Amino acid sequence: MNQPQPRVRDPGRLMALASLELVPGDPQRLLDQIAGVATALLSATLGASVITWNPQTEEYVTAASTVPGQERRAVATSVRRTGGMTRAIIDSRRPMIVTDTTTSEGNNGRLIDEYGIRAFAGVPIMSEEGVLGVLYVLDSEPREYDAGELAFMETLASRAASAMGTAAYIQELESTSTEHRDTVFRARDDRKRADAVARVANALMTVHEPEEDLRVVADGIGQALRADRVILVTVDMIQRKVLHQVVGGREAHQIGPLSYEQLMDGLTGWAIGNRVGVTSNEPDTRESEATRQTRVDEGSGPMVIVPMFFTDRLAGTLTVIRGVGKPPFSQPESATIEVMASQAKLALERHRLMAITRQSLEETESLLETAVNLMTITDPAVMLKSIVEATTAALPADMAEAHLVDAATQSVHHSAVGGYTDSFSDPWDGLLGAALRGSEGVLSSSPDDPGESDPSRAARVERGIGPMAVMPIRARGQVLGVLLAGNKEGGAPFDDHDLDLMAALVSMASAAITNVRLLAENQRLAQSDSLTGLPNRRQLEELSSRLFSSSMRYGHPLAALVIDVDDFKSVNDTFGHITGDEVLKNVAEACSTGVRDADVVGRWGGDEFLALLPETDDEGARTTAARVIELQRDPRVTLSIGVATMRLDDTDVNQMIDRADTAMYAAKSGSGDRIV
Repeated sequence: MNQPQPRVRDPGRLMALASLELVPGDPQRLLDQIAGVATALLSATLGASVITWNPQTEEYVTAASTVPGQERRAVATSVRRTGGMTRAIIDSRRPMIVTDTTTSEGNNGRLIDEYGIRAFAGVPIMSEEGVLGVLYVLDSEPREYDAGELAFMETLASRAASAMGTAAYIQELESTSTEHRDTVFRARDDRKRADAVARVANALMTVHEPEEDLRVVADGIGQALRADRVILVTVDMIQRKVLHQVVGGREAHQIGPLSYEQLMDGLTGWAIGNRVGVTSNEPDTRESEATRQTRVDEGSGPMVIVPMFFTDRLAGTLTVIRGVGKPPFSQPESATIEVMASQAKLALERHRLMAITRQSLEETESLLETAVNLMTITDPAVMLKSIVEATTAALPADMAEAHLVDAATQSVHHSAVGGYTDSFSDPWDGLLGAALRGSEGVLSSSPDDPGESDPSRAARVERGIGPMAVMPIRARGQVLGVLLAGNKEGGAPFDDHDLDLMAALVSMASAAITNVRLLAENQRLAQSDSLTGLPNRRQLEELSSRLFSSSMRYGHPLAALVIDVDDFKSVNDTFGHITGDEVLKNVAEACSTGVRDADVVGRWGGDEFLALLPETDDEGARTTAARVIELQRDPRVTLSIGVATMRLDDTDVNQMIDRADTAMYAAKSGSGDRIV
């Protein structure tokens, strides 16, 4: 199908259309008049035709045509049999333009061939009841139709629909008595309302955004009930605010945005509080004085208000208003409003459930991603940062913080924070401390929570944290830490669902923390001597190599002590291996105590220990060696200590250690507790 060309304004055509008076008398004469006007004002070379359609019975009724030789009956009979383009326009409710029927597929009907139709434009004749027919202009040669011509046809079709509806009314009323006419009017109104309800129900079957669904309902009510104003709102009763507002009706443009306070101050608040619909025909004592005055100022007359509750949860409200002096809503009209409100309520509930489903899927994906990430992290600080980021994203929350603690000493090992703040809470105070001492999560709506201490409350206010959720991190009954999520003051509160999500996060975190600690312990055991707890030879080799490289690079002194237990074999032979182990532990304690924190000491092998002393010359090394001998107070053994310092020509640390080892053997040649 072809698109219309750019609009060409024709002042003469517009003036003729403005002065056109369609006479809604005999329906057939009306159709002939419409076809004649279209032929004359659109310069159709073949003419124009009108085909009418009954939307209730879905049947073609009659036709009119100005095409030479084309009889009404022939047109109607052919269309009844084939439908063709006419049925396509009726079903789509959209115009159709064919600029050349010889090149356009699907346009080779009998009428086209028989009457030499080579181009045509067709528009639906629309009313509130549906499509009443199709208006065509027909040409004998290919032709481009501009947008101005199409707009003229649509306007003429709209005028025709109004006249055809009036003609149908007149024809029906002329054949009935007064009493029967009232029955006919009521039946038509009932059918109109039923059709509107059906259209709204069908439209809501397709998934829209919430505001689109509310728009469908508002438009349906405006069409079915001759309502001046239709207002549909959804509200959040907890946060006390309007979420969506959609308006409809003849005076929709006069409706401004409504606040939560305005809604609750009027009849809407009364209807919500009493969970019942309200019908009011004039300013009502159930409204506040200000709301009554506003109602007078706005010219609001009869109104119906329906609160939309789903079980105990308010989904929103529907308000339908007519102007002052207009008839009250009848019982059938009020029932229609109730039905429309139910449809809107179901649509909103569907959206809510879909949103929950989407959120659950997103939360599941987030939890899976978090679990995978946590299992690959071995650094506790990095792990806490990952947990904080997952918390702010999954809940969501404006901020989050996490702490790993030692409950026995009430110390904090690691902390991480994310979101709008970079400061930390004291995990042992207030609600965080309560969560650490307990086993369940804690919800708090504001700093005024009685569970907060004065310092924790002041800190919370200073950081701008309003609603808060806290969850302890535990594993096998042991407290590992605590996770906090917070929103800014005035933000959305957290609920049990958020606590469940945090519980899932801390469950994964506790497993990951346990794994990290096991890994750290395994690494410690792999690098430590099992008897003394000091670094073993493998660890000493790594540490000594690093110290040597650093000292050599920056030209700083480095010394080594090789410490040997004299006649240790005789201790084992005389007193047994258990006593020998005790002796080695005592010597290890003397070595650890005798060196500085910056020094490294470990078990080099058997009854030998190695100490590496950075930033230490020969004199300092000998002072340290003497201190170790002094601290070793086990009377069953003595020590021999060899001292060596790094030389500029050393190529690796082993050369220095070898010199210390040689010095140690020289010390053993004399009496015990010697330093060489």
